[in-house]
Amino acid sequence: MVVAICPNCRCELPEVGQQCPTCGWFGVAPEELEDNNIVVGRPLGGSFVALRKIGQGGMGAVYEGKQIQFSRVVAIKILSSIHSSNEQVFARFEREAKSVARVTHPNVVQLIDSGVENGIAYIVMEYVKGTELSNVPPNELSGQFIIHVTDQVLNALAEAHAANVIHRDLKPDNIMITNEDNDPCFVKVLDFGLATLTDRKKITVTGQALGTPWYMSPEQATASPVTPASDIYSLGCVLYELASSKPPFPGNRPYNVMMQHVNAQVPMLVPRPEIEISSELIAFILKCLQKNPADRYTSAEEALNALHQLPEWVAAGQSVATQSIKMSIMQLTEMSRMRSDVISGISAVLDSSDNPAIYPESPHLRSNRDISVSTSHALVDRPQSMTPAELATKPTQLLDPLPRDPRMEDRLRQVPDPEDDYSATVPYTPAYSLNDLQNDTSKDRSFIPIVVILIIIIIGLIAMIITYLMM
Repeated sequence: MVVAICPNCRCELPEVGQQCPTCGWFGVAPEELEDNNIVVGRPLGGSFVALRKIGQGGMGAVYEGKQIQFSRVVAIKILSSIHSSNEQVFARFEREAKSVARVTHPNVVQLIDSGVENGIAYIVMEYVKGTELSNVPPNELSGQFIIHVTDQVLNALAEAHAANVIHRDLKPDNIMITNEDNDPCFVKVLDFGLATLTDRKKITVTGQALGTPWYMSPEQATASPVTPASDIYSLGCVLYELASSKPPFPGNRPYNVMMQHVNAQVPMLVPRPEIEISSELIAFILKCLQKNPADRYTSAEEALNALHQLPEWVAAGQSVATQSIKMSIMQLTEMSRMRSDVISGISAVLDSSDNPAIYPESPHLRSNRDISVSTSHALVDRPQSMTPAELATKPTQLLDPLPRDPRMEDRLRQVPDPEDDYSATVPYTPAYSLNDLQNDTSKDRSFIPIVVILIIIIIGLIAMIITYLMM
């Protein structure tokens, strides 16, 4: 059985995607050559190759391919040959690449490269493996699912609108549900083929309506200027279909459907029997579907603010306040982990500062903290009635089994006892001065102000969270 064939020299290859040693093309499955496809197997830009056709659109086809250098799976959109000589279509195709390149958001498919190779115009994007929103099984739909998807789409639109990009063709087929970042319902917005750049000259000819009729805004249907509110209307159509199983105007004649978007009142939304959604969510959807753009949510940010007040969002534990608290808790946890060693150090410093003569980190003593602490206990437990002479003769009894420290023994020999007659002894001379101790202590406590600042920041964060929750 033939596994792969080189489309150029027709030699057999052991696997799909393997480079032909004769001509440098890449092997594809035999069925990919049935339609005299001149795209598959051909190197594009020296870095990419289309291997399998996975979709067909109005301007061209979409292929699964790979980035040759890294064997990375990619999606390659190829402009149809019948449109390659059409300047307007080619301009739209080029504009799609620029639109996707402008929007760098996790919920938007990412552009990798674009170009023209031997008359073949192509756009290379990340390959998204998932399910189109239109194919999500009804038993997996719920009010929480709807708002989760809506939140991600609105965040993607907010990023696009901020980059002066209006999608103009938002529909269930252009919203992919995939599994990413441990979220099985992660959204990717696809196909910016009809996107318009609001800061570029208009390419569409006057009077030409662009979009998908069932999800087209009234201003698109009448070939009027589009705004971010146009995408909000299209999203409303998508949500209406998710909630009720059909779009607002489900007619079979595109022109009639477009005119209904312009003139007809949106039918009452009757939810699917298998899902339960709140009246507030229904009102949210209907506000997106207002005929007049000024009566809708005029921006994705405004729609997001309204979405985050819905019962389904709050019930899912994803209110704005909850998200802020979760983020703050994560930050506090990380800061607490970083502070654990510092706090231990402070405790050791404060404990040892009560007896500076045996300060564990002093360069005059041992550097080993454990040995120094043990030495401290040995000195504290010594009989208070012993004279300096006795101390001088029994240092080993006090410090054993710890290693002997000559400086410590000298220090012990010079510790005065209150009962001694000082008139008959040599004047007491410390092994090192108080200034030395203060210098050592100031060096080792240099990090205390940093810890205090961290504690103040934490208290401020907690106060901000409490204040926000009380608003």
